[in-house]
Amino acid sequence: MSDESQLPDEAEQPEEASLSDEATADSADDVTGGAADSDAPMMEDLLERLVKGLVDKPEEVTVEGFDESDGSVTLELRVAEDEAGKVIGRGGRTINALRQIVRAHTEARGRKVVVDLVD
Repeated sequence: MSDESQLPDEAEQPEEASLSDEATADSADDVTGGAADSDAPMMEDLLERLVKGLVDKPEEVTVEGFDESDGSVTLELRVAEDEAGKVIGRGGRTINALRQIVRAHTEARGRKVVVDLVD
């Protein structure tokens, strides 16, 4: 009988999970359909987290976003002077991959983004 009493509890857990999934989906809709200003901090955070994983001095990584008059966003990325090579990568592969990731994230929300590595 103790097994039967546990079955309803186990059945309730997936329902709770689906409710939280719906709440997450609703909040994602709010972000996508919300004001364009709410995207800039997310883009900055995404780029900053990605770059901090690449460098030896993550505390020196900063990203500053600027809204342009055409509705696009420019993200200025700054790293320690001796870390720029790691961010650029061989033949620019790493910085181009970072740009592509950020661009994919923002184009899904209808925004254009430019990522600049500042000296």
